[in-house]
Amino acid sequence: MAGRGVVVAPSGQNACMRSINTLTLAVACAALLTGCNADDDSAPADDAWKPDSSVPTEPGDDGFTRPGAVLAPAASARVPFLDDGFGDEPDLTGSLEISDVQVPVEGERDAIPSDQAFSDELDGTPYYVTFTAKNTGETDLSGTVIRLTAVDVEGDTMATWASSSLEPCPGAFPADFGPGATATICSVVFVDDDDLAAVGYDRAPDYEDDPVLWDLT
Repeated sequence: MAGRGVVVAPSGQNACMRSINTLTLAVACAALLTGCNADDDSAPADDAWKPDSSVPTEPGDDGFTRPGAVLAPAASARVPFLDDGFGDEPDLTGSLEISDVQVPVEGERDAIPSDQAFSDELDGTPYYVTFTAKNTGETDLSGTVIRLTAVDVEGDTMATWASSSLEPCPGAFPADFGPGATATICSVVFVDDDDLAAVGYDRAPDYEDDPVLWDLT
């Protein structure tokens, strides 16, 4: 009689039958585990954001990075710029080179001044996105909002807030940004529950629905 914890080696026909039974049980367990993994909450959701490699990352015929292109964080993009004029002010058009996009840094909600315009409409945790912009056009863009937006892991576009007075994230309105000028700029993006998947540029008509994205996944 075998005691607990002792493995008795089967012999003869009994050994064969036991081996078959063991193999059958192993196959059944493997199938069960596979089914469990399929329903595992840790598996990526079908609607989760995924980089779209179908859009070429090289510039188009106009010299600009194509709408919808997905870039590595270290890559630069040359993009058109449009700032709709307010009231009787004319629209501003130009072109930018966006580079050196940094990994967003999580901030504190209490750091957002409550007296700033629209600050009470922004929900979630702020993240600071720092990048470099160069004015590659012929228009003086001094004092104009230059910003990036963001996409979370569910594919949703996040709210973006620009401020020149936020100490951890200054410079959304570069004061001296004429042709050829370069500025370090910071945007604040707000994330509700999900992690950031990408940051992007959407400040031109063709890019509003298909921003150039820098993949953070």
